[in-house]
Amino acid sequence: MVNKIIYPCITLLLALSFILSSCSNNANEELQEIDMNAEATLKVMYYDEKAFFENYGNYFTSQYPNVQLEVISTQSNFLLPKTKQEEHYYKLIEDHKPDVILIDESYMETMVDKELLYRLDSAIQRDAFDVDSILPFVIERIKGMGAGSIYGLATSFHTYAIYYNIDLFNQYKIDLPRDRMTWEELLELAARFPTTGQEDERVYGYAYTYLVSDPLPAMIVDIGKTKGLSYISSDAKQVTMDTEQWRDIIQNVVKTYQSGTIYTSREQGPNELFMKGRLAMRYESSSYRNRIASYTSKDKPLNWGIASTPVDPASPNQSLYSQLSDLFGVNSQSSNKSLAWAFVKFVNSEPLAKTLLNTTDGALPVRPAVISEANNKLDAFYTLTELQENSKRYKLLPPNFNIYPVLSRAVSGMIAGELTIDQAIQQLQEQGNEALDRAYKEESILMISE
Repeated sequence: MVNKIIYPCITLLLALSFILSSCSNNANEELQEIDMNAEATLKVMYYDEKAFFENYGNYFTSQYPNVQLEVISTQSNFLLPKTKQEEHYYKLIEDHKPDVILIDESYMETMVDKELLYRLDSAIQRDAFDVDSILPFVIERIKGMGAGSIYGLATSFHTYAIYYNIDLFNQYKIDLPRDRMTWEELLELAARFPTTGQEDERVYGYAYTYLVSDPLPAMIVDIGKTKGLSYISSDAKQVTMDTEQWRDIIQNVVKTYQSGTIYTSREQGPNELFMKGRLAMRYESSSYRNRIASYTSKDKPLNWGIASTPVDPASPNQSLYSQLSDLFGVNSQSSNKSLAWAFVKFVNSEPLAKTLLNTTDGALPVRPAVISEANNKLDAFYTLTELQENSKRYKLLPPNFNIYPVLSRAVSGMIAGELTIDQAIQQLQEQGNEALDRAYKEESILMISE
């Protein structure tokens, strides 16, 4: 009687074990080597079909001539309101079933949790694919989003640097900017340039990126973040700028601006001050070097250099802003995983990294070895090898909250002499929390309406 009960149970358990094992194997199936002459079709997500073939597709098909590449464009996603983009992104994947997914970095942790991506660790190990020569912070960041595993590989990244005019520094006998300056050192260096002269002729010591319309608030926030400060509480429910550290930063930026050192007008096109030789330093993204390259002076070429962005002396190797670019992963539901991995592996190889220096978007290869062979002016982009992680609380904020307008009003009041630093901080706290509460209410109403 006992045997009659036990044997069916054992049979059932073995069958269940086999089913679970099969599911697990399918999810992590062993990827095969691909015959380069095999005929196949590979679906790849990318921003734009033309850019895809220029950056990757043409190189890949030269090695795999019988593979047809079908590009699933993600451009439509960026035409939607921000609140709708994530939903549409997943719908693109569901509807078109790409073999290779262009991973949105902000969604990667969720994608891993949903098991949308194939784990690449075993394939990397089997093929002895070189990840050790990739920038350490890139792999650390990818593993951080993948619970310690690699679910995608980024071909490139964007970051910031201090661009400077060598001739201006030589003219005024001022030491050139160096890597790992503090923000205080940078502003002191900028203040050594003259602040006199006609408005259409005078020189400025420093300007923030042209990508923002109101640079002073953006500068203040960046300086604070570099020092490990946050303008929001850990639960993202309160504005937290009522501290001595924030006061010192705000006062220093306002004082430097009032001295005439900082240029704040929004600049567009090739005739901006830096190109004209009237600006000593500016904080810009890695793509800005393409703007310089496209600018041709009638008098003489621009003599420029770059230094790393300012740092906190307590963390001298940390970069504040570095964004992964072209992060590719393999769709866990693809029936073509081996070819998809062959593509991801190919576009992340060192030979292809060298070609990425010529892309128009200014992205930088994640393999620093190719830089020394190409252009030593790019070294400063690779000086800071760690990424500062201070964005988790900001991800909790409602999408329509923006601290910059609130900060701009407080700073403008100080510049006009209408507010003391204490009054400005009080206004910041009150108006900031009002704006935050309003943003949460608007988010709640939007969620109910949906």
